[in-house]
Amino acid sequence: MATNMNTNEIFLTGTTSISDNPAQIYTIKYDSLGNQLWAALYDSTATRGMGLAIANDGSVFVVGLNWWTVLHYGQNISTNVLPISKTNFNVFPNPANSILNIVPDKPITNGSIKLINTFGEIVLEQKNVRETVSFQLDISKLANGIFIIELCGNGSKSRGRKVKN
Repeated sequence: MATNMNTNEIFLTGTTSISDNPAQIYTIKYDSLGNQLWAALYDSTATRGMGLAIANDGSVFVVGLNWWTVLHYGQNISTNVLPISKTNFNVFPNPANSILNIVPDKPITNGSIKLINTFGEIVLEQKNVRETVSFQLDISKLANGIFIIELCGNGSKSRGRKVKN
C-alpha cells in the first residue's frame, strides 16, 4: 500500500488468480474518499505484486516478485484498466469493532461481499448473496486497520473504505 501525500490517493497492489493463471499482479487506485479510480491487471506467469512507489509526478511503480517485474502506471492510465460500475451502499458504524452493517441502495441478487486488507488479501467473504437488502458481517476477529469493502451484484461492483478498531 502507498499513499500519495499530495492528493491522499491510495494505491494497493497484490496477487490474484483469474482463470488458469495462478499469479497475476492486480493494482488499484483509490481517491481520498475510498472511491476506486482505476484497477489494472498485469497478466503474467508466476509473478506477485509486492511493492509500490509513487513518483513525484503522481505515477506509480509496481514491483513484482519471481520474475522481478517492474510496472509503471502514469496519471492517464488507459491500458488493461478494468471497468468498475457503481452500486451505492452505506456502511455503519465506521469505525466498528464487532458487527459491520452494509446496506446497498437496492437489493443485491446473485452477489457477494468481500473485505480486503491493505495487502490486497481477502480476509472475509460472503458469497451467493440473493435478494438481500442488508448485510451484517462479524469483524470482531479481524485485526484493527483499514479495509476495503467490495460489493458485487446486479451486474456492478462497488468499493468503499472501512476502519476497524
